Amino acid sequence: MNSSSKKHKHDGKAKTKPGKKMLKKIIAVSSLLFAASTVNAGLINPTGNADGLNFSWSQQESDQLQTFDEQQGIAIAHQQVQVDYLLGSNLFVGDTLRGQQTGKNSPYLSAGSYSSHLIHFDPLGTSSGKETKQLIEFDSDIVAIILNGKKLNASDNIFGGTGANYETSTSRKWESNDFLTFTSSQSILVDRATVGRYWIDDARIITQSVSEPSSIALLGLGLLGLVGIRRKKI
Repeated sequence: MNSSSKKHKHDGKAKTKPGKKMLKKIIAVSSLLFAASTVNAGLINPTGNADGLNFSWSQQESDQLQTFDEQQGIAIAHQQVQVDYLLGSNLFVGDTLRGQQTGKNSPYLSAGSYSSHLIHFDPLGTSSGKETKQLIEFDSDIVAIILNGKKLNASDNIFGGTGANYETSTSRKWESNDFLTFTSSQSILVDRATVGRYWIDDARIITQSVSEPSSIALLGLGLLGLVGIRRKKI
């Protein structure tokens, strides 16, 4: 990834009716998925758990995308974590995301319980690398995405794996020549990820935490069962 990459200008587009715009998104996503290979990420399951690993440059290398579970079920306070893309704010199914958000008014996670997953790309040796059309699936709904180096650094101590080390420079960010498509509520297509000789790409995907039934709720169900049995005997 070249730090001197040129800024891309966005051409103005004619306004279209919402129905047509959504149809175009669906067609575009369907076309991309047809050509994509799938990385199954249920809890994120391609490569494993981030605990104790070193994600600094040249330490966790592979010529393919690697994905890892980070912290699961973490309680977050309101405005504790700033993200690049937030569901319902600037993130909608069908959107293609072109690198990081650089504006000062990036959204924050609402208070709640979330799980974190890391997409990591650091090719072998000092060579540059590129990955295209990799579909990553999750087992719960995607809430937010962090691609900016500074925001990644700021969220490492909250969402990062236990004992894991991360790249401290902002060279881990996704730039304007890196593309993600939010293909469904539980999947992301990495259209293109490119890195230079001394760069890496990290993307942190935040999903809704999957809650387990509490012991109190289970006890309540048990009591209802006993009441039902007693009524039958009467």
